[in-house]
Amino acid sequence: LALGAVRIARRSVLTRRVTAIETLGSISVLAVDKTGTLTENRMSIAELSRDGEQLRVAPGIDLSLSFRELLETANQATPALSSDPMEHAITTLSTCYPAHTSSGDESVVHEYPLTPHRLAVTRVHMSPNRVEACVSTKGAPETVFDLCHLSATTRSIATDQIASMAQRGLRVLGIARARCSVPQTSTGWPADPHAFDFEFLGLIGFADPPRAGVREALQQCSTAGVRILMLTGDHPHTARAIAEQVGFQ
Repeated sequence: LALGAVRIARRSVLTRRVTAIETLGSISVLAVDKTGTLTENRMSIAELSRDGEQLRVAPGIDLSLSFRELLETANQATPALSSDPMEHAITTLSTCYPAHTSSGDESVVHEYPLTPHRLAVTRVHMSPNRVEACVSTKGAPETVFDLCHLSATTRSIATDQIASMAQRGLRVLGIARARCSVPQTSTGWPADPHAFDFEFLGLIGFADPPRAGVREALQQCSTAGVRILMLTGDHPHTARAIAEQVGFQ
């Protein structure tokens, strides 16, 4: 065990408990997280989808008014100083396109945070006239579909678009918005965002590139007889696409 500790120390790995060497040597299955382990966890917006039209995003691309509206709404549902990689990607791309409505945190008057039962963030922005408010939401497409009360047909079309984007290894968020009158009292906002009359705007697809050296590491594990399992909460098509990119057998 001591010799094993010396050998891995030469590879810049320190051993706090010598018995860990024996455990390491007996591993037959290793479960790893996808995001941030197999991938870089460095998101960028790769695709926008609205009304059946899909747009591949490239540096300097000129977005139509329809897609700008989609991006602007996603930005309104995003805290300005968020450290989340997906939210950072939204704010980064939004800086390239001037907003027509207020999206700063100073205009937010109410917020419905992400919960285990509601996988979406909804933020209410006060309009300049102080009479109307813009409600923006982004999150898991299924949650956004429910907030919008989509018909079975519309939901089916959007689900097919999600599958298409996921097959290219993208993580997908749904985007929706609503407009409402400002309550007369500060406690007058609905307890649940389902009370708003949301309009489904579209989908945003995020790319997260595989981490350098992952394919080689997986091959080494395979050679050593270690089976690798990838754990993720992403869409199955997204997981499968990333698995193929990093060389899962």
